[in-house]
Amino acid sequence: MSTTEQDIIIVGGGISGAALAYGLSGKGRKVTVLDAPTDTNKASRTNVGLIWCQSKFLHLPEYAKWGFISSRLYPALTKELEEISGHAIPVNYTGGIIPVLSEEDYQKRGDYIEKLREALGEYKGNMIDRAELEKKLPKIGWGPEVCGAAWCEEDGVVDPLSLLRAFRAALPRVGVDYRQTLVFDVQPHAGGYRVTTKDGTFDCQKLVLAAGLSNRRFVQFAMPTLPVYADKGQVLLVERMPFVMPIPVLGVTQTFGGTTIIGFRHEKAGHHTQVVPSAVASEGKWAIRVWPELGKKRLIRAWAGLRVMPDDSMAIYSRLPGHPNVTLVNPHSAVTMAAAHTRLLPDFILGGELPEICLDACKAAKARGLTISCDLNFRKKLWTSQRAGEVMSQLLPYVDVCIANEEDAKDVFGIEAEGTDINSGKLNRDGYISVARQLFSRFGCKYVAITLRSSISANDNDWAGMLYEAAADKAYFSTTYHVHIVDRVGGGDSFGGGLIYSMLSGYDAQQTIDFAVAASCLKHSIEHDFNHVSVAEVAALAAGNASGRVQR
Repeated sequence: MSTTEQDIIIVGGGISGAALAYGLSGKGRKVTVLDAPTDTNKASRTNVGLIWCQSKFLHLPEYAKWGFISSRLYPALTKELEEISGHAIPVNYTGGIIPVLSEEDYQKRGDYIEKLREALGEYKGNMIDRAELEKKLPKIGWGPEVCGAAWCEEDGVVDPLSLLRAFRAALPRVGVDYRQTLVFDVQPHAGGYRVTTKDGTFDCQKLVLAAGLSNRRFVQFAMPTLPVYADKGQVLLVERMPFVMPIPVLGVTQTFGGTTIIGFRHEKAGHHTQVVPSAVASEGKWAIRVWPELGKKRLIRAWAGLRVMPDDSMAIYSRLPGHPNVTLVNPHSAVTMAAAHTRLLPDFILGGELPEICLDACKAAKARGLTISCDLNFRKKLWTSQRAGEVMSQLLPYVDVCIANEEDAKDVFGIEAEGTDINSGKLNRDGYISVARQLFSRFGCKYVAITLRSSISANDNDWAGMLYEAAADKAYFSTTYHVHIVDRVGGGDSFGGGLIYSMLSGYDAQQTIDFAVAASCLKHSIEHDFNHVSVAEVAALAAGNASGRVQR
């Protein structure tokens, strides 16, 4: 069996893998894409092709920003791909619409948009009433229940198969070795990696795993499995009609050829890809309520496909633990993110480890006199304590404000608060002051903020915080709140956000820690990971209620 050596191998040639290969082609490296035969493709061949920036990113604001960046990069990318590949790519950059069928849903969608706008800082979208909707799509006879829609001007639609064909035709023309073959195994080999396929073996120094659900199998040399699952979508195709929908409508989108695709289901159904008529009947009924004309048309066919969905709904762009030259790519918006993948990810893949990029950013920020904060936030599934200590020891000398919890300093630097047992509820304040002083002594941080959680039970915690000010060698402790937990996810992020906000607002040290802890405390009473509270609500809790009980 012959062996081919390459600088970079990408396993997976769907839209994500092809976009990455295209982006890497301009970096002067030998790139090989190993793609399964066409009939095994799933996600890239079974989607509507929406370039979609609204409706699904509130819990992932940074990922949402990537979506908007990608949308803005799309026109240049598609023009470039068409010229290189010789393939036309039907695409509309006309905005996108989500119809609503009740005043209650209209209000809920509007509230969502405002929260998204707040999270992102900007958002080019709004709610529109029925009259405005009819102006945007005047040739559609909207159902009587349609009272308006959510509108985002940065949405669009692309023909996904044309996009994929153009990528694949362009790859060999820009120097990428694209091969269709079954990949059997991936293993470390001779300081790099060996990929075993049906047609031989391939060696490389850097490896990108963009194989969707198959990534679960390919990571097994380093971890038992990857936390992603098959998200089944079922689609109905309605016969051709006059083209009246230049703006895509979520759930009922007319293709460039005039057929209409109906589908928005998400099912955790294993690898079952058979269409279940009863399961899609509700979608068809909803589509007819939106656009009654569909009820007069013939159903051509139906099919199902498997999307890739991370267990926590967080897109995966990560190094494989213990293997800094292996990059995992498991987004759940491959079409939307395609342009961003060509422009933003190659440097990450080539630039060595992410810490190196962070270090360069810290140096640049420090040179410009900017204040730098850092949350240690150790995660053992991402790296070892030893590796975390090595990396963070390089970054912390540039950090002005270090944020930690009762475990991070110990896990990363071996620094711990003596006389403290978080499980028993016993916290030693002097021990935490000692931790902060050690962090200052070792790295020079001006401030050290530590969250103090005492576990009474799984659902009841005492919650407080400490801010150490190095210049005064003084520690400030917040009120201790007794919290009945609704959802603790996002508690640390809300603490950090509150800390940064209060510092930027000119609060003194005591006011700063009081505000940060109050913000985090309120987050524990809110489902999901976004802190849906106002500054006034946080300030009210921080300023009053000496008992420490949470009131909402």
